[in-house]
Amino acid sequence: MLEKGVRITVYSMTLVINELCKRGGVEKAKTLMGEMAGRGIEANVYTYNTLTKAYIERQDFGGVTEVLSLMKTNRVDSNVATYSLLIDWYGSSEKIEDAEKLFDEMRERGIEPDVYVYTSIINWNCRAGNMKRALFLFDDMTQRGLVPNDHTYGALINGACKAGQMEMVGILVNEMQSKGIAVNRVVYNTLIDGYCRKGMMDEAQRFRVTWKRKAWRLMSLLTAP
Repeated sequence: MLEKGVRITVYSMTLVINELCKRGGVEKAKTLMGEMAGRGIEANVYTYNTLTKAYIERQDFGGVTEVLSLMKTNRVDSNVATYSLLIDWYGSSEKIEDAEKLFDEMRERGIEPDVYVYTSIINWNCRAGNMKRALFLFDDMTQRGLVPNDHTYGALINGACKAGQMEMVGILVNEMQSKGIAVNRVVYNTLIDGYCRKGMMDEAQRFRVTWKRKAWRLMSLLTAP
């Protein structure tokens, strides 16, 4: 494109950077971004998010910090996707307090969390055993008109099972199904394991049988002529 004088946009540059990152050329992608800036093509938040995601996947804390520093220097504001990436990263690194700070920061800046951000922060609180906080966030999310999905309910059910709060589990499953959200294999396995650990074998068997029937029906549909 450069040789033929084709106009390069930030969009086309970001596509190339994304492809380089997918192939493991993260440093080359960052260098390219710098070279393009010298030609007057400034990266936008989507470009930076692409690099941030790549560094997170490599578990490169230094790389993430550098990208965020570049964003600040070049006055590129973070968006919902940026915060979603960072909150999920901090949560997976067991830095729940840092994830919560980012969640508060985005709200303070007037950036409303979407269902994916809420689900992420709910999930990591559930994994840390902070069920009270997770349920508060769930209520806050629904009050703001956001619709929880199967991952949101899955996170809460997993947390409640680990806490041995099987009454809450039952409420969540019923609410999930009443909203037409299908219980997937992961949630069924979570339920079976949770009831087994509480010694509630009849309930565990009920969900095991239900899942087997559902799996059989799905298999029948897939193999039907």
